[in-house]
Amino acid sequence: MAKYAVFSDLHLGDGGRHDLFGRKDYAVMREWMKLLAKGYTILLNGDIFEFWKCSEFRVRRAHPVLYDLIRKTPEIILLVGNHDYDLMGNFTYFFSLADGRRVLVSHGFQNDRWMVGPFMRAFVLFAGWLERFLGIRLEKVFSHIYSEKFDKNVEKNTYEYAQRMFQKFDIVICGHTHIQERLDKNGKTYLNSGHGLGRRLQYIKIHTRKNKIQLVNKKLKMPKPASADGAMRRGAPPVG
Repeated sequence: MAKYAVFSDLHLGDGGRHDLFGRKDYAVMREWMKLLAKGYTILLNGDIFEFWKCSEFRVRRAHPVLYDLIRKTPEIILLVGNHDYDLMGNFTYFFSLADGRRVLVSHGFQNDRWMVGPFMRAFVLFAGWLERFLGIRLEKVFSHIYSEKFDKNVEKNTYEYAQRMFQKFDIVICGHTHIQERLDKNGKTYLNSGHGLGRRLQYIKIHTRKNKIQLVNKKLKMPKPASADGAMRRGAPPVG
């Protein structure tokens, strides 16, 4: 029986001051190597790369070792999210626990299809250029627009996607909202892996033989990157 560790929403960027992932490549690699040594398969559940604001070339140049580890390790499986929608890959991954419960892993943006449309892609590319040109974080400047209402709408749409998937699965694991949580209702379980931004590294460990699910939330010991500030809610960076 397999063991899985589910990560999402790292948003690896171009290494600039607005790269939300920050400078924790080796801290994350250490965590992954420990998991791989213990026999875990690592599922990267979407928005691992920040292709909305920069090209894949710039991401690889800024994070070469971590990028190559992701791309060349068979035990690391990459799923597609809305911020790395350009990737050629799968949107879902599923397996079963020893007790028969079926588990679906998917980023969860499927109810936010507008996020991958051409208008939104063009807008975000322009916003990324503007942030680099002016040296500011737009989420911080326009915090009165980028509000809790938007965040809650993303949460609502992600959970509604999970509700639809409950017709075929017992456990649904998403990302997308940047809020790590577990909700159990009517024999079904919704899980969110959270994020890996700033100093934080959140993920979910699943041991299929033991039917064990554990939410992991670590604060990495490292200098705080300049890109980690900005609008925060419930300890969660801006979503999307």
